[in-house]
Amino acid sequence: MSTEENGLEKLLASGETETLEFKESFDKETVETAGAFANTKGGTILIGITDINKVKGVQVGRETLGNWANRISQGTEPRVIPEIEVTEIAGKSIVIIWIKEFPIKPVSVKGKYFRRIGNSNRIMNMQEIAQMHFHSVGMSWDKLPAREQIWDYPLDALREAVINAACHRDYTIPSNTEVRIYDDKLIVWSPGGLPLGITVEELYKPHSSVLRNKGIGGIFYDMGWIEQWGSGIDKMRDACTKAGLPEPQFEEHQGFRVIFRKDIYTEEYLRDLGLNERQMKAVTYVKEKGKITNKEYQELTNISRQMATIDLSGIVGKGVFTKIGKAGRA
Repeated sequence: MSTEENGLEKLLASGETETLEFKESFDKETVETAGAFANTKGGTILIGITDINKVKGVQVGRETLGNWANRISQGTEPRVIPEIEVTEIAGKSIVIIWIKEFPIKPVSVKGKYFRRIGNSNRIMNMQEIAQMHFHSVGMSWDKLPAREQIWDYPLDALREAVINAACHRDYTIPSNTEVRIYDDKLIVWSPGGLPLGITVEELYKPHSSVLRNKGIGGIFYDMGWIEQWGSGIDKMRDACTKAGLPEPQFEEHQGFRVIFRKDIYTEEYLRDLGLNERQMKAVTYVKEKGKITNKEYQELTNISRQMATIDLSGIVGKGVFTKIGKAGRA
């Protein structure tokens, strides 16, 4: 028996370990094992050996080793380049695949991340993936650069709404100014309606400022939080428009409130476009699901395919939906 065969016999006798895997044939699990070894301490895969350590052998053609190496490198990201060699035990061909520990971890296999625990491969969770990456690059959470914060609503507009509520609310009413946050909107509400002489319609036009609480307004002005009397409404509208959001809605509702919304496709906006109740229901469905098919629309509204096609084409014509795909699969 050669020295090499003697070494392989010892490996077979030891059984599968954290760094050794037996495979009867090359398959997708072989690639997963390569990824797991790369994410742990490296390891050796023996092709042609059963799980019970029996030498079965494997047929190897002229291009077999190259194909297997390509399957491992193309199935991993970053690409793992294995070392492959053919040897014999008891006259049967055995393929040895060596995988080195990868320096920058983790390595993914078809979008999944594996690590070697004992003699098996385990899928890693998000926390393990993050920890492995930070460890491999010598980083930690406290050294990460500050993350950019993206607000649902422009802060300038929210500030103006709160300042207006504080300056214009009716303090003779024993109630609190409120900020109400919903999934699709944010409402700033204050006790008391608009000051006498001002209507909601006039808020959307150039108008004079009727300050209900001059003392509080003067303090905000001296602090620089109010730059010009009567400019708050326009600031809120401009800030929302620049952020790609619908203009805020102003209304008297058991007091006065400013409503900020996350998208322009409100019920009022869709009605103004001329959409019917069925079509509006489709827009709500797409907001949640991301898309809708003709069949799904039929089931949602209980109408025929022909009518569904007419309705959906109407929504596309209004510029609310975009049609993707060819007829029949669109």
